[in-house]
Order: sequence, then C-alpha cells, then structure tokens
Amino acid sequence: LSLGWHKANMNGEIRAIDNRVACVGNICNHKGDFVVEFTVGIDKVSIIHYEVDDIIVGLKLTLGKGLTHILVDTNSI
Repeated sequence: LSLGWHKANMNGEIRAIDNRVACVGNICNHKGDFVVEFTVGIDKVSIIHYEVDDIIVGLKLTLGKGLTHILVDTNSI
C-alpha cells in the first residue's frame, strides 16, 4: 500500500458462541502495522449478511478514526 492508505482485512471468521456470530477484522497502515482490531457480535444470519456486516463495521471504524484511503480485503464474497 502507498503512504496514507489503510487496509481493512475481514478475516471471514465466524465464532458461534451461545448462538451468536461475531464480525472479526483488523485495520493496518501502509507498512502492515496494526492500527486496530475489532470483534463485534451480530445476530446469526447467512454468510453473505455476515460478510457485508463485517465490511460495514470495518468501514465505520476506519472512517470514525479519520482514515479516508481504505482498501477492503475480504475472502468470502
């Protein structure tokens, strides 16, 4: 990545705990250093809904931190 860009990596992990699913991902800077990791519980839905929710959570988090140049990386859709 070029200077100023950040990568939002959606790991595609599903952790079923008490019939719940979690969005799991991380955001790295252009050097590959972690900026933030996140896990957010969501209702159990289809894998497509899960992945879209994961992308939305990651984008809201990065934009909330004032980061505007974002590459979204997902392996599930």
